[in-house]
Amino acid sequence: MKRLNWIDILVIVLLVGALAFVGITKLGGSDTAAEAEQAMISSPTLEYVVEITDISEEMAKNAVASLAGDPRELDGQLIPMNYIYNNNKVADAQITDSVISEPNEDGLVTLRFTISAKPSMYRSNYLVGNQEIRLGKDTYIVKTMSIELTGTIVSVTELGK
Repeated sequence: MKRLNWIDILVIVLLVGALAFVGITKLGGSDTAAEAEQAMISSPTLEYVVEITDISEEMAKNAVASLAGDPRELDGQLIPMNYIYNNNKVADAQITDSVISEPNEDGLVTLRFTISAKPSMYRSNYLVGNQEIRLGKDTYIVKTMSIELTGTIVSVTELGK
């Protein structure tokens, strides 16, 4: 049986180090929510407001509260609960503000979400995930990992490129 010389040992150490490096970078360490946010959302170039009308006050409050929940793990990354999630992917967008109106005579409220995004383009239309962003679109689905509500886009503002 042959003994290992110093070159064999050096090669083994380098291989183990390379495998450890690849494992750490591919699997990721324990990211915090802030690190995950920095890694995922690039500079927003679009801000839009979605209005969800005639929902119960309880549902509106629960939806807003869910946005502040603990991040969930998805594919080895911690995803903050205010990130837009559709088509089984996290979009380059997040809910940055929410406003609940006073209840009307029926006890229902209007919930408005402000969303900042870096959309992609398809035939000169903005896309966030697989949804087009157009003023007046009345079937926009605000979907995160914890909520799914349908509303109307009432405002679209280009922030720059």
